Amino acid sequence: MSVVFTHTVAPRRTGRFSFAGILVFAAAASIIAAVPTIKHTMLISGTGLNYVGIVDTNGVVVWKYDEVESAAGNGQKNDCWLLPNGNVVYSYQWGVRIVNVRTKQKIWERPTPRRNNQSGETHSCQPLDGGSKFLIPECFADTAFIVEVDTAKRELRRIGLRNQGGGTHGKWRQIRKTSQNTYLVSSYDLGRSYEYDTTGKLLKEFPEGGYVATRLENGNTLIGTGDRARVVEFNAAGTKVWEVNNTTATVSGLGIGFASEAQRLPNGNAIL
Repeated sequence: MSVVFTHTVAPRRTGRFSFAGILVFAAAASIIAAVPTIKHTMLISGTGLNYVGIVDTNGVVVWKYDEVESAAGNGQKNDCWLLPNGNVVYSYQWGVRIVNVRTKQKIWERPTPRRNNQSGETHSCQPLDGGSKFLIPECFADTAFIVEVDTAKRELRRIGLRNQGGGTHGKWRQIRKTSQNTYLVSSYDLGRSYEYDTTGKLLKEFPEGGYVATRLENGNTLIGTGDRARVVEFNAAGTKVWEVNNTTATVSGLGIGFASEAQRLPNGNAIL
């Protein structure tokens, strides 16, 4: 398996689409790969980026939905997906929005509900069942919740978890539902990723984590560790079987500043 470093990170695959969500404080670099040059179209969003956009294979932004990062209600856009109907869903720190790509109009929004007079944060928005449902995390000072909602904003599941790290902002980044009907949760503060069942029972604790954990088709788990600057893969027994870090990724002029995400492609390569 080879690793391709590109100007964005982490393509999302939903249905027939293949795009990406990024964090703009992740290291940027030109594509470095064997001939022929490998290029990808990417859907991008992130912390410090004032828009959600689509970047073509030449690195040109061909579509974007502008937002001002400092404006009320627009925070860290740490997760975005292209839905099967062509619209874009993204998290913005304090909730989740859907934007019509053609009209650039906001057509759906679910702000993070207040709890015990506390404002919560949301840093993830995985579409489920073709976009008819969404997996949404809610983080508060004392508790974090795994929530599934449908497009009518009806809650289908809510799982409360304590001891997930520090304050509201540092608890979770992205969470993912697996094909085994479990949840992979990454604690930013604790630098760990965890797997829970639908009752909130802890099934597995990974020794590394912090940003995102994704279940691969072979049953392994691929983890981005955030500012710990490495991407690691664990097998089902919890043994590390693969890693990319600033020692192994010896490419001149390129360093991993923040390992926000990674995705294993069908050809066996990984995009970081």
